[in-house]
This record gives sequence, C-alpha cells and structure tokens, in this order.
Amino acid sequence: MPTNLTATDLRELLDSTLDDPALVLEEGRFRVVGGQELTDENGAFLVVTREDLRKQLPQDRDYDESDLELQAGVLGSTVANLGG
Repeated sequence: MPTNLTATDLRELLDSTLDDPALVLEEGRFRVVGGQELTDENGAFLVVTREDLRKQLPQDRDYDESDLELQAGVLGSTVANLGG
C-alpha cells in the first residue's frame, strides 16, 4: 500500500528545479523526477506533472496550503482507485 500523498509532496513538485518535473509513485513511495526520467522501463506510475498541477490550482489568486491539501486528497484517491 502506498504512503499517503501529502501537500508536502506537491510543494516539493512545485518547488523542484528539475526540468519538466513530475510526481511519480515508485515502489510504494512518491517522489519527484525530471521529465527525462519518465519512461515505461523504470516502472514508475505518473501521478501528476508540475504543469498539470498548476492548472488544477486556483488561477485567480495565490494558492495556499489548503489548496495543496485538497489536490493531494484528490490525486491520492485517484491513485488508490487505480490500484497504485
């Protein structure tokens, strides 16, 4: 069973200095990888890219911790429902 996705995981993705960062689930853990690491061979499940996450956050104001917690809950549920 994977660990719970948290707002901290999403903040790490948003703050990443990697090129085209994405959050993946690999061996039961969430981690941020650069876009070049997203391959079918490494067995990681793509949860969300930074670009896609930014689209889900409020566009009319700065996002806050509660916005990140909401998105973590939505994404975590999606992963759980897919059997991640």
